[in-house]
Amino acid sequence: MNFKEILLVSDFDYTLTNTNHVIPETNIVAIERFMRLGGAFTVGTGRAKASFAPLAGQIPKNAPCIVANGAMIYDFDLDKPLHITPLDDREREVIRELARRFCYSTTLLVESGLEVYLPDDVYEVAENEYTRRHIEVTGMYGQTAPIEEIPLPWLKAVFTGSDETLRSLEVAADSLGVEGVRSLPFMFEIQSRNAGKGAAARWLAASLGRKTLVCVGDAPNDLSMLNAADLAFVPESAAEEMRLDGFRVSAHIDLGTIADVIDTLEKM
Repeated sequence: MNFKEILLVSDFDYTLTNTNHVIPETNIVAIERFMRLGGAFTVGTGRAKASFAPLAGQIPKNAPCIVANGAMIYDFDLDKPLHITPLDDREREVIRELARRFCYSTTLLVESGLEVYLPDDVYEVAENEYTRRHIEVTGMYGQTAPIEEIPLPWLKAVFTGSDETLRSLEVAADSLGVEGVRSLPFMFEIQSRNAGKGAAARWLAASLGRKTLVCVGDAPNDLSMLNAADLAFVPESAAEEMRLDGFRVSAHIDLGTIADVIDTLEKM
């Protein structure tokens, strides 16, 4: 394939990185080769801009990054957002209603944790063991505030809890006319119906003049960009339900998923 026509977008956690949250050297070498040959490479992550910023400089890339599950495209070289798709009034009101139902308790036990992402910050509305686990992984310690006091714009809301709690929350969200996605088994995310990694990847490919969009991801929040891609890959280590018709299976993340994808593209 002609790499000069390709935008390659990789999910970050458990796609670009391995099971130890480290980018394998094989991926780095392959990405650098891909870019030298004219390819455009970037990352599409669910992480907030603020929590991803310290990592962005460690990643070889030559295109703006997709953050907050596609709600924002951010150019870390220029240090500015290029495209933002925030939640609208109705979607924010649904999130507030879900917070009233699931995130406040008269006991010390909070049924669901809740984080709200803004372009430059994260607000913690309610904390439980799952939000603490998420914060430990991302290293993002945001501000704490009641949901009524969080400024605009909101990019997405992240509810955390047990599978039973999140199933109930999903049903409630659906009854209120809003859909979300499980990015991890203990996380349910709601963002603008017009946002998503797929829409962001297509917008970025068009803005860069790239005719072929190649996407790689391992989780349900990657499905929109995998479905939007001209070529879609999932790591061999991804859950079985991610191995859908039309998605190619690439190497295990510990062996260098992205390196294997680039090798495949070179042979096409």
